[in-house]
Amino acid sequence: MNSIKIGHAKKLSRKKTELYLSTATLREMKSWNLKISAHQSINELIQIHTDDITVIKEENNIYNISIKDGYLMTVLPKSELDDEFPVLISNSSPVIIVINTLLEVDLFKNFIEIKSAKISNNSTKIMNLKTLETIVSLVFGYYTLEETENIIEDFMEYIEKVLNSYEFYKVYSVKEIQELKRASICNSSISWYLIFKFFVENHQKNVYKYQDIPKLELDVCVNNWRGDFFDKKNPIWDEVFKTSRRFYPTKENLEKVYEKWQLYL
Repeated sequence: MNSIKIGHAKKLSRKKTELYLSTATLREMKSWNLKISAHQSINELIQIHTDDITVIKEENNIYNISIKDGYLMTVLPKSELDDEFPVLISNSSPVIIVINTLLEVDLFKNFIEIKSAKISNNSTKIMNLKTLETIVSLVFGYYTLEETENIIEDFMEYIEKVLNSYEFYKVYSVKEIQELKRASICNSSISWYLIFKFFVENHQKNVYKYQDIPKLELDVCVNNWRGDFFDKKNPIWDEVFKTSRRFYPTKENLEKVYEKWQLYL
């Protein structure tokens, strides 16, 4: 377990994440021997993720902190060893890392309403940020930071492969998107829960690299009705959704849909 101390840090005000901002020379950062994230970015602001921050001392809102098993999320710059850089330390959860990774994919980001809790009738969005957080939490909430780092690169490749494999993910006109949303849940919070869970279950079996992407175009026959599994007219939804609020992504509903979907794979 690698533990390092960082001084002269300012604590930033955030609701859900513990954030500290400090400075360090390139020489200092290299001496920390941080674990390298599988998904590093290039930025003048050096970012470190950890799930263990301890405050050693605080005086006049200036903190000395200790972190354990930090991950370096930014490529260290090519510079003089004594050059200083801003360093952002965050107590990041696996859920936050997965969400931030997803939002780096432009096509997926187009589906998420980030600015508002409500989605207008004319919107091309399929869910808001809170709903995304809910379904990601259900799938990845029990992961450790280290486990998340070990799967995040494969997860990114998987998401991009899924997006590139189905035409209904391509953003067309508002009219076409609205018609799809009225007729099907193939691109919805429910289908994305299935996609996330499918990845996790297969990755845990160590078969992801040999596994095809999930089948999201399934011709099924249910009670003498024939059509696409995700069609809203599918009679199977009468068995899944027991309240008038159909297609609402509660934990129970999501798990039921996943079980039904698995029967046809």
